[in-house]
Amino acid sequence: MAFTVTDFHDLMNLLEQQPEWRYQLRNVLLPDDLLATPTRIDEIRALLAETAQTQAITATRIDQLGEQMIQLTVRMDQLTERVDRLGERMDQLTERVDRLGDRVDQLVTVMEAMERRIARIENRLSVADGFLQEHKYRTHPGAYFGKIVRKARVVPIEDLYDVLEATLTDDEYDEVLPVDMIVKGRLRELPGQDIYLAVEVSVVVDKEDVRRAERRAELLRKAGLTAMPVVAGEDLTDGGERQAQARKIPVLQNGRVLLWDDALTLWAQRLAT
Repeated sequence: MAFTVTDFHDLMNLLEQQPEWRYQLRNVLLPDDLLATPTRIDEIRALLAETAQTQAITATRIDQLGEQMIQLTVRMDQLTERVDRLGERMDQLTERVDRLGDRVDQLVTVMEAMERRIARIENRLSVADGFLQEHKYRTHPGAYFGKIVRKARVVPIEDLYDVLEATLTDDEYDEVLPVDMIVKGRLRELPGQDIYLAVEVSVVVDKEDVRRAERRAELLRKAGLTAMPVVAGEDLTDGGERQAQARKIPVLQNGRVLLWDDALTLWAQRLAT
């Protein structure tokens, strides 16, 4: 039986009267994907709303980030300004250090000059002290050398020129001339024996003084004089003391005669031969 227009109108009236039939008819007539469209539209709307909310949050965060960037830029400008000021202060400090270095160099120069002057003064004082020491022994030979020889007297080196020139080589002659003192006397232990003391005088007697005294006494003996070495001074270094002990050379120190017994034994044997 054919479906007429009247039937269609009757169907429409029924559907208007029965709304649930419309849903059933729609489910029959429309495909599933088309029926799901409203739900999807709602989901899209919800997604769009969520996206809009996210975009709003993002925009807010971007605005905050922009503000932070502005603040950071301001702080960077401030930091740059502080660094610039610090650089200026460093330049000023460098300049001050350079000036201080120049002043230190000047001070070093002054100190070196003062050290040279002090060294010259100390050298002059040393020479003066040595001269005073020698003068003391020269002017009072009996008081100082009387413990070693009787009738001690200083013999000027000029008095021995002829003897020395006749027996010594030129080098030996030049070597013995600077002897500080030559003292003549007689040994207490060997009465009647004249002896010449080759004396080296120093404020502080060291091993070189001992060696010079021994060498110059040796040259006097080569010239035919009965001679023995003696060193005299206020102080005695450890090296000088060891050298004097090893070579058995008497030391006259502040009025005392040191190492005399050992020296006398040795030199008495030498003088007897």
